[in-house]
Amino acid sequence: MLFQVLQLCHIFRSHFTFSIFKKYFLVLVSFIFSAK
Repeated sequence: MLFQVLQLCHIFRSHFTFSIFKKYFLVLVSFIFSAK
């Protein structure tokens, strides 16, 4: 039970980090394109 909860937390955390990274990456790309 505890292992399952930890696994869920890890999956959620990695997914959350990935979504934040994707958002910042999109902002960075749009900033580069607008700077040109």
